[in-house]
Amino acid sequence: MKLDRVEEAMKDYHQCFDMQEKPRLVDGLCSLAPLYEERGDYERAIKIWEQYMMVLQEDHGITTGEALDAPMREIERLNNLKSSSI
Repeated sequence: MKLDRVEEAMKDYHQCFDMQEKPRLVDGLCSLAPLYEERGDYERAIKIWEQYMMVLQEDHGITTGEALDAPMREIERLNNLKSSSI
């Protein structure tokens, strides 16, 4: 990540993901979700994790296992944070 240039790094992560052809890599999404969480944008972090799971399912044929369970736990945790911050 570009030091002290988080917004620019986030934009770069999005741009790199958008430029990929299938099967897409999800590494950048794993980096983006925590950045949104740090900013308190839990809704956007959840959407990134949902996109991560969709790519694993659609591009890589992963339908079960820890690769999907872990982001589901993250979504649940973020929903709890979102609820408690209201």
